[in-house]
Amino acid sequence: MNSSFWDPAQALQDAFVLGDDMGVNPCISPSTTFAYYDAEDMTRVFSGQKPLKQKSGYLYTRHTNPTVCRLGSLIAAMEDTEACAPVASGMAAITCALNQLVEKGDHVISSPCIYGGTYAYQKNLFEKHFGVTLDFADFTDLDEVNKKLVVSKTRLVYFETIANPVLAVASIPDIAQICKENGTVLVVDNTFSPLIVTPAQHGADIVVYSTTKFLSGSSIHVGGAICGSENFIDSLLNVRDGWVMLAGPTMDPFAAFDIAKDLESLPIRVKAHSTRAAIYANRLKDLGLEVHYPGLASHPHHVVLSNIGNPDYGFGGMIALDLGTEAKAKSFANRLHALKFGILAVSLGFSQTLFSCSGSSTSSEIPEDKQKAMGLSPGLLRLSIGYTGNMEIMWQRLEQALKEEDLIS
Repeated sequence: MNSSFWDPAQALQDAFVLGDDMGVNPCISPSTTFAYYDAEDMTRVFSGQKPLKQKSGYLYTRHTNPTVCRLGSLIAAMEDTEACAPVASGMAAITCALNQLVEKGDHVISSPCIYGGTYAYQKNLFEKHFGVTLDFADFTDLDEVNKKLVVSKTRLVYFETIANPVLAVASIPDIAQICKENGTVLVVDNTFSPLIVTPAQHGADIVVYSTTKFLSGSSIHVGGAICGSENFIDSLLNVRDGWVMLAGPTMDPFAAFDIAKDLESLPIRVKAHSTRAAIYANRLKDLGLEVHYPGLASHPHHVVLSNIGNPDYGFGGMIALDLGTEAKAKSFANRLHALKFGILAVSLGFSQTLFSCSGSSTSSEIPEDKQKAMGLSPGLLRLSIGYTGNMEIMWQRLEQALKEEDLIS
């Protein structure tokens, strides 16, 4: 990984502030609405200005809330962006960010290798209801991106840092340079790689998250986050045409409080996920299995991730294991669940290992021919490697499942 004096975990630590009562845990603000001493101040805030006679500019929790804003300041610090708007889900983060950017007639380039819900939104709703032209491109092929980019018409480019579920990695700096030269906005989903990569430092304009995953790590709260410039975040909250304000995907203050607490352990958790995933990926490869993991030297994008990654956080906790057929993948998943290697469930970033057959679950919205084109085999099993339990005992269970399913001798 490249060396740098900037550390996202240190930035997160330094963004910590005491509560107004000097408590080490800031108070939760459950209020849905906030009072003003002067009606003129309320008018100013509704018009996008700051109040003159009081400290708070909070209006209504659908707009802003102290507890939610505190979480936003922490995530913004971690992502090295000016601001962040926490929202109710990862899909809310994606849809509001994209909707805020485009106008009828714009051109958008997206990766086909993304979360199935994102693909379905862009292909089935975004294009249809917003009048945009949508092209999909392999972002690991810069020539293909250049060919599909329409100068002055391509409004935005969208992809995931580590692509779900095949774990491809594009060069953010190279794509950011292409976007910059053409006045195109670069939006990057960093859900799979918090702390591991800081997209804004490599030229991404907007970074989105499903906080449900690694940022929270507890699988208790659904949430999302949009990181970017103060101007862009302010536009999302504008009372007249801001997508977060008007569509209403409000993050609950209690969820925001819990997620902010979860962020304190994020550096420890990311390192633990990455360490165990790297060990298992190497062992699975040595057994002759087809393993996708960007930490493997044999992975086609290992060098790319090494060049853009932050030191000390590894290559992530996600492994994709291609077993050839859907039947083999499902049978193996059932066996892993029965042997208590992990839990047969979608999502990722949980303390325990989660696994699912991507083609028929989280990527099922993507047509089969498109799945094949992006390298998603029907036999691909996606594993979010957890850190609980004794590592060697858990490995023995994984190896036992492989033997019982006749996948290794």
